[in-house]
Amino acid sequence: MRIGILLITAVLLLAGSVLTVTGAASAAEPASEAVKLPKEVHLTDALTPVYDAMNGGFVYDASPQTVPVTGAETNWERKLLNGDKVWFKLDASGRERWVQLQNPEFEDGYYNYVVLMGEERLYGDRTARMPSLGVISPQVVRSLYTEAGSYLIETWLGYKWIHPAHPVIPNVEYAGASSSGFWVQLQTPAPLFDIPDAGSPVAGLLSPQTVVSKVRLSDNWYYIDTWEGRRWVNPKVGYPTDLRSEDSSLTLTGQTKVYEHPNQKARIAGVLGAQTVPVFERGGGWHHIHSDWLGDVWIYQVSGAADPAAYVPPAAADAVPVNAQWNLQEGIVGTGWRNFPFDLTTIVANADGVINPEQAFAFGQSAFIQVGVKNVGTEAVTLHPSARFELEIVRMQDTDENLPSQLVWSGTLPALDAKLNSGASGSLTVEWNQKDADGKQVPFGLYSVQFKLPMTIDYVKEGDEQPQRQQAQSAILTHFIIRVGAP
Repeated sequence: MRIGILLITAVLLLAGSVLTVTGAASAAEPASEAVKLPKEVHLTDALTPVYDAMNGGFVYDASPQTVPVTGAETNWERKLLNGDKVWFKLDASGRERWVQLQNPEFEDGYYNYVVLMGEERLYGDRTARMPSLGVISPQVVRSLYTEAGSYLIETWLGYKWIHPAHPVIPNVEYAGASSSGFWVQLQTPAPLFDIPDAGSPVAGLLSPQTVVSKVRLSDNWYYIDTWEGRRWVNPKVGYPTDLRSEDSSLTLTGQTKVYEHPNQKARIAGVLGAQTVPVFERGGGWHHIHSDWLGDVWIYQVSGAADPAAYVPPAAADAVPVNAQWNLQEGIVGTGWRNFPFDLTTIVANADGVINPEQAFAFGQSAFIQVGVKNVGTEAVTLHPSARFELEIVRMQDTDENLPSQLVWSGTLPALDAKLNSGASGSLTVEWNQKDADGKQVPFGLYSVQFKLPMTIDYVKEGDEQPQRQQAQSAILTHFIIRVGAP
């Protein structure tokens, strides 16, 4: 989805590093907005005189604090925008009091956070007829008021006007100077952008890593520091997890769009007609090709059972009996468990026993689900014969978090009919051949294998005939990721 970027002004000066700006943005001129009465005002001076009425008698000096605002003098809006002193009526412990403030600071929600993408000049009025009072560097600021494309922002000089010469991005979420910021995990190589628009030119590429951002925009866009200045990144706009080098060819049967990077929101680099093109890497249905006139570009082509868009999940995925046998093993209780006394775990490995949740299984390759039930209590216990564990495999909507997940398969494990000493466990392995409950191959993408939770587990302690009951809940290892690669 493209995000409109407005040419605007206004904000609070916050500590921030200078940005490197390259690139343009679409422009739209905002209309004037009404000035609303604030809910609170921050008294920031060491001593602020407080009066019993507007132009009334002095009552006391107030120390720095935040107080509720219940009113203001007539035409206070005009005075505020002109930089004049304004009388505000306060609620001081149930008593009406007045203060006169210049450049007052209001509650945080009163402002609109804006990203300045370039250096802007500051002015004392909204017309820019007077000489500039200074320059503000690219950063995140708070806007007090917007009028005809100009913004009144808070700066070290008080509220000043800017008439943006560069794109600015309004309505962002700012983590604040005292916060560590938003931590974002990039699971795959991710393109960088000068503006938060997946259809704009790519400004660089980040390897999989954790990044920290102080600025977040809707639709998962984050503004981060890079070696070339600040750029935008979106964890939903990344390269396929199963990307692999491959010398092959792809046959195009008709007019085919080619993209700058492997995402259908990306900028379309051009269109190719029917032909066969060489491919040097592919993954997730995307094919990376080299074109003599377009350069290195991407084509999305997938069909049949592999196509996520064409997949129809089972109407019902009733649990089927799983043919497997429990293996018992003595051990120690250890630490880090959540469920008590039975700690439940699922881990997924390939045929060679390799466990790597970041590595994709080949299309159609079996995954081996290792299920564990461990007694982390201090006494020996025996499960009631009615206690049956159920496994589910759920298709995750990793391309659109607004879509619900889909249950594709479920199975009931055999009863664990054995005494488990303290620290002992039962384990078994379930092979999943990537087929759903209807026997169809599932499409490539992200899946989760998990215990069906919450559930009630009935058991008895050794030497005690009184039945006990555990309410098992979801925990870190009660589910595990399976990545199915594209063919």
